[in-house]
Amino acid sequence: MPVKKGALKKVCLFLPAGEYHEIALLLVAYLLKRKGVKVIYLGAHTPFTELETIVQHHQPNYVYTHITSSSKN
Repeated sequence: MPVKKGALKKVCLFLPAGEYHEIALLLVAYLLKRKGVKVIYLGAHTPFTELETIVQHHQPNYVYTHITSSSKN
């Protein structure tokens, strides 16, 4: 689905704690930036307490993550 340039203001990208597969997240950041979206990139292994602080401070329109690893009990 095409996104109009500037239609999204800010998107926060992160991988949760324990998740290190960052290549896809970097691709999403690149594609969003090409569309003129401001990206707040937190990267891999982001604790939820840090995510909460950043979201409260920057107030992004969207928060995006993806998970490629499963936890093993």
